Amino acid sequence: MSDEPLPPYPPRFSRQSGETGRLLRSADDEFREKLDESGAFRNVERSRRRRAAVSWAAACVGAAAAVVVVAQSVGRFGPNTTEVTLTAERLPPPAPVAPSVVEPPKEEPAARLAEAPRANPLQVRSTDGEPRNEAGCKKLVSAGDVEHAVECYRTLARGNGIGAEVASYEAARISAEGLHDAPRTLRLLDEHSARFPGGNLRVEARWLRVQSLERVGRLDDALSESEALLAAPEGRALSSDVHWLRARIYDDARHDCQRAVSELVALVGERTARGDEAEMRRAACLERLGRTSAALVAYQHYLERAEPRRAEEARAKVEALRP
Repeated sequence: MSDEPLPPYPPRFSRQSGETGRLLRSADDEFREKLDESGAFRNVERSRRRRAAVSWAAACVGAAAAVVVVAQSVGRFGPNTTEVTLTAERLPPPAPVAPSVVEPPKEEPAARLAEAPRANPLQVRSTDGEPRNEAGCKKLVSAGDVEHAVECYRTLARGNGIGAEVASYEAARISAEGLHDAPRTLRLLDEHSARFPGGNLRVEARWLRVQSLERVGRLDDALSESEALLAAPEGRALSSDVHWLRARIYDDARHDCQRAVSELVALVGERTARGDEAEMRRAACLERLGRTSAALVAYQHYLERAEPRRAEEARAKVEALRP
């Protein structure tokens, strides 16, 4: 490789001597005289457009030829169903489309006014399909159809709440007072206590049980239940009724005047027919026990009542017991 420095610019051929240099210089001078920039630009633009038009026409012709070839091939051999099937099997399953949420139609005020009335909470359907409510049960009682009234209330008792509890108690009460069926009353009370052990009517239900036990002759159970009721705070309101029932059991069934007197003391001074009867019974029990002076005082106290019903009998006792 030579270490001689390169010339800064290559030599121009037009500067050479001889015929070649002369021709080049003459051509260069002619070109400079005829140079036109705007005309040269128009020539270049026309050339570009001609090339674009030729390319577009060639592409259209090629596409048309390809369509013709494909159509002829399909018509001759038919579609390749096997390849189409395999291709479809290889495609992934379409993604599940979430169901569109359809908004419910807005309820117009007129529609709300026309809605059906709500059912009565105390109205249910019996086993025979007839609707029953408290008014219907009371109507049965008024008509004397006590048996169906009991079943009506039992149907209502299958519901919930205070209404069902009241209906359950009413079924037992009507069975006792209307049908005088003490065994059935006890069964209904068992149902009541099982469903409503701490209900609002537990005191009334317990008292009805004591009376029913006394009516079926289960006296020991009646005395035991009544004693527990008297010991309960809620049983104080029924103390007069409970003492009267216990006194009759001791006096009439057990002939135990000693215990009967202790029960009858709670009724002395009561201004009712039961109070009148209780004072007369107490005086008679004291007489049978041989407590003559106490019996005399009891008969005299009885005669001090406003309107003693057995006044003549009491006066006769006073005359007989006076010393």
